[in-house]
Amino acid sequence: MPIAKVISMIGTVISGESVVVSGHEDGSIVSWHGGTGRHRDLLERRAEKVISDLDLGVHGGRFTALLGYKEGRAYWWDLQTGSIRGEIECNCNELLCVRFQQVGYRPKAAIADREGTIYIRDLAGSFIEDKKLVHHGGIHAIDFKVIDDIPMLASCGADSTVVLWNLKNGTSRTLPLSTSPVRAVKLESIAGRLVVVVGHIDGTVAIWHAESKSIRTLSTSSSPVRAVSAYEHGGRIIIVSSSDDSSLRIWHHESNKPYSTLPLPKPANSFLLDTRGHLFIGAENEVLALSPPSEFGD
Repeated sequence: MPIAKVISMIGTVISGESVVVSGHEDGSIVSWHGGTGRHRDLLERRAEKVISDLDLGVHGGRFTALLGYKEGRAYWWDLQTGSIRGEIECNCNELLCVRFQQVGYRPKAAIADREGTIYIRDLAGSFIEDKKLVHHGGIHAIDFKVIDDIPMLASCGADSTVVLWNLKNGTSRTLPLSTSPVRAVKLESIAGRLVVVVGHIDGTVAIWHAESKSIRTLSTSSSPVRAVSAYEHGGRIIIVSSSDDSSLRIWHHESNKPYSTLPLPKPANSFLLDTRGHLFIGAENEVLALSPPSEFGD
């Protein structure tokens, strides 16, 4: 299917089937069959709007997508009916990132803009719950998770800082992770442990463990890191990172060298690893699907 440049991509498993949703530069939203690699449906195309980011979630037993557009609006979609559940106007200066999370019974959205501000919005009530000025010089990435019943948000920006927020009590801390401006951030709970992974413009990836406060730095390449993620496999932490040098690297957390480096036709703007081990990569105007390896370098 001819498509425009992939801006962001997210996926999940619905009734045993892997589903991937990708957002594109021309304003189109496409959902894909993860197993076959064929597109399921063109959800929307708004040529006059440019997608900044998207996220998937579940609310009321239904799968939903949160779509953010640069103009400062976000749309909350019901993926199973293809209809819009709500429209969010932030009055922000160029929306950059969106994340969806179910907090208790309330669907919440975190929305970040170029001014360095993060808006926390209650989607059911359609009101701004909180607004925080976090970074000077703009926000590059955010992540939003509920960990041990506590809503947590991590953000990174051009000011070379990584901020971790506890949205339950409103406290925050600046993590000692930055060696250069941070381009990507991922917040995960792995084996009951909070892990924050960030990718830097200088090509390094840093991992911070909340339990031990320890930091590990992986030197990927001299090329800026575009995206990062962390997964648990066989009791081990797997780190995946993509760089501007058109490569995707897979690491064991304990190793100083990637056990696998995948050369790509173009740099990956986004990627995800589903629960079956399939790796989906958004490389410019292509969505690539890789079968799971027989083992993760064991």
